[in-house]
Amino acid sequence: MKIIYGVFGIVVIIGILAYFGFVNVDLSPKQKFKERLSQLDEQFDLTKKNFENGLLNEANYKEKLEELLNKQNELYSEVKKYPWSDSEISDYNQWFRGIMKFPSKIEQEYQKHLG
Repeated sequence: MKIIYGVFGIVVIIGILAYFGFVNVDLSPKQKFKERLSQLDEQFDLTKKNFENGLLNEANYKEKLEELLNKQNELYSEVKKYPWSDSEISDYNQWFRGIMKFPSKIEQEYQKHLG
């Protein structure tokens, strides 16, 4: 019986630690930016796949692209407002001279279906 209580106690403790995020790593803003960009890319890829497979019509596809563009613009706005330090110059360059300088996959696809 003691074994059952011991196993049950361990399971409860593990569950509590997992629930409250014992290993909760707080990402820096620039890491959060990259994570959000990655999520946008994943959402775009799924949306495009659904459109290509006939699960979305043209109007719904444009609407989803507009939603993704709005989220992307919000992200870009936050990136522009972020106070970049001298030690973050390579990250700054990646965003300002790379990612935000050229049209994204979302923007390209939206322009393709706009007219």
